[in-house]
Amino acid sequence: MKHIDTWSYWLGLVSAVIALTMRGFNAFGAFSPGTVVQGSTVWYMSFYKGALLFLLINIATGIRIYSRKAVSSSSAASNNQVAAGGAAASKSRSAAAGA
Repeated sequence: MKHIDTWSYWLGLVSAVIALTMRGFNAFGAFSPGTVVQGSTVWYMSFYKGALLFLLINIATGIRIYSRKAVSSSSAASNNQVAAGGAAASKSRSAAAGA
């Protein structure tokens, strides 16, 4: 999971930088193709959509990792409370019995 998180973050970041760079060159009139044909021309929108996809994958895997950690820590905490309550309950029972 952590590899997916790391790779998707860096690929999304690189795609965003490439898209912004290409868009910046296009704003100044440099590096613009004559015609943009959807599906055959590599253009800034391809990198823009790729950056969105990779960053959304990163967010989703980050949430999954966080939720797994939260669930495991809450179940460990509840197990500790049950164990502590069991020991306290046995002491009170033995004290009530006069032992």
